[in-house]
Amino acid sequence: MNSINLSKELPVPAAATEPDVDDIPPQANHTATAVMMLVIAIPFVAFLAALVFLWNGAVNATDLAILFGMYIPIALGVTVGYHRMLTHKAFDGPRPVRFFWLAM
Repeated sequence: MNSINLSKELPVPAAATEPDVDDIPPQANHTATAVMMLVIAIPFVAFLAALVFLWNGAVNATDLAILFGMYIPIALGVTVGYHRMLTHKAFDGPRPVRFFWLAM
């Protein structure tokens, strides 16, 4: 019967190196930048267009106040509280401060 030798170490593959910036063709950088700008701009422009077309119908000033009143605290809670404080452990504070950011 064959026995398995657990004391033998497995070979470690050579570490993959990241491509040097000079190795990436300039067209790829421009294409990636253009695609990223479109991915960011199109939803924002669509949001603004929806506000214009739906104003005084489905959307009014109260809706915008609720949107910004809820969005800003929640966005800060996620980015500062969960992401920066818990994920990266970028800062630590007194217990009430930690609770505040996590409750947001």
